[in-house]
Amino acid sequence: FTGHWTLPGGYLDHDEHPHAGCIREAFEEFGLRITLNDAAPVVTQRVFDRRGLSFLSFTYTSTETVNQRITVEPSEIAEGAWFPAREALEHAVSYFDRTALKAHLER
Repeated sequence: FTGHWTLPGGYLDHDEHPHAGCIREAFEEFGLRITLNDAAPVVTQRVFDRRGLSFLSFTYTSTETVNQRITVEPSEIAEGAWFPAREALEHAVSYFDRTALKAHLER
């Protein structure tokens, strides 16, 4: 996937609210302390095969984190970088990321 990117994310812990999971994942993967905007998340569901394997994605927007450097967790992430939303959409590899970025740009 050289030249392509994904938004930070991961799985929720048991009984964890998606809002809290988003904040936790941003810190675990990038070392960022974020504040989520009040806007409702973009919620996307997709069934991938006949057996019903399904993923439900919650994507939130965040207030810009001023003066915070991205510090990746090397066991999980090869590299991290900031992109304008339109550029991120051009290089997004995930169906969920493309759906969320399109919704964000249409707001």
